[in-house]
Amino acid sequence: MDVKGPVKDATSTTKQSVDSAAGQLQDVANQVTKVGGNVQKAVDKSLADQPYTTLFIVGALGFVLGALWKS
Repeated sequence: MDVKGPVKDATSTTKQSVDSAAGQLQDVANQVTKVGGNVQKAVDKSLADQPYTTLFIVGALGFVLGALWKS
């Protein structure tokens, strides 16, 4: 019984699946980088325009995250 054909087919299919997943992961990484840049610009603008409000929001967010972490 020759198993080279089915093994070769399975290997090819697996490689295609891994390549597809890697491509999708790269797309997600690019989108996360874009969002991170946008968030950074928004925080910088907020700090320049309304520093106390920004400080309050960040403090409140830290408090909420700390409470969630503790529970």
